Amino acid sequence: MNDIVQFFVPIFFVAVGAAIDVKTLNPFDASARRFLAVGVLLAVAAAVGKIAAGFLAPGRGLRRMIVGVGMIPRGEVSLIFAQIGLGSGLLSAGLYSSITVMVVITAFITPLLLRMLLRPTGVAEEYDRAELIVDGPMGDDERRRDARATATDATPET
Repeated sequence: MNDIVQFFVPIFFVAVGAAIDVKTLNPFDASARRFLAVGVLLAVAAAVGKIAAGFLAPGRGLRRMIVGVGMIPRGEVSLIFAQIGLGSGLLSAGLYSSITVMVVITAFITPLLLRMLLRPTGVAEEYDRAELIVDGPMGDDERRRDARATATDATPET
């Protein structure tokens, strides 16, 4: 399943990008500026709404601002609906481009905001120094055989 996802996700994003009418996002064209402005306003509304929703999360000791910021980039589904709307004629090329601008802005600002909110704790550096040993599924039988052999060698004879 993972291989299928890795194959189709780039195709989906290429299709989304190819459907954008770049002329509708030209900031130097007065008639196109409104679509760019709508995209930015959609991004602001999405961010504010999701941060506000984060403050409604129940529970003690929860960093609600981080929960809200973590929800900001959830616009991929809107791309699917926008593409359906564009294909069926319900959305104009300019509105489709506005929605795409919103998704791109929210996807890029989230890591920056999370980096500001989440201070480094030093735990990651500790894991970087640790030696991690990961056995794949192919080497499990050999590992078990070696572990049994080591265990029988270490047991004292009575």
